[in-house]
Amino acid sequence: MQGKNIIAENVAQQVRKALNAFFENDFELLSVEANERSISHKLAEHLQVEFSKHKVDCEYNRHGEDVKRLQCFAIESTEANDLEARTVYPDIIVHKRRTDEENLLVIEIKKHRRSTRSGIKKDIEKLKCFTGVNFKYDHGLLLVFDVDEKRVHDVKHFSSGREDCETIWEELKELGYSVQ
Repeated sequence: MQGKNIIAENVAQQVRKALNAFFENDFELLSVEANERSISHKLAEHLQVEFSKHKVDCEYNRHGEDVKRLQCFAIESTEANDLEARTVYPDIIVHKRRTDEENLLVIEIKKHRRSTRSGIKKDIEKLKCFTGVNFKYDHGLLLVFDVDEKRVHDVKHFSSGREDCETIWEELKELGYSVQ
């Protein structure tokens, strides 16, 4: 168990470094209210520096040779109990392509304004599924960026198919342009 905690702390530290580099070099994406895909792409570039032994991909929809689908996730279904597999495109993943052995990190990104709260329910459900038994990502992160204050407003961490409230992930909150 202690080895797993050390790995989680290392991953959290690498994410922190990537976020700091994002704010140092690309914070204006929040100032101009760029699309979430633009934010994801730039953050992924910084993550690739930190996770040099892995691949960092945006909206990667492959599971081996097949299309990535989540059976536990229903997208815009009229049926409340629809469990049909749906194609998904995670914002950012850190992994080894074409294997299930090293699915390290999956990240969903949301922008937030004080005046409006965008729904994050779907992203939370996706992260629970990605860290569950089908894909077994070690870590799932929901990063909510505050557009007004240009900082990380909220972080939710997922592992083993559920939200995990370990304090090592709390340090990512409040990261922003003023952080060097």
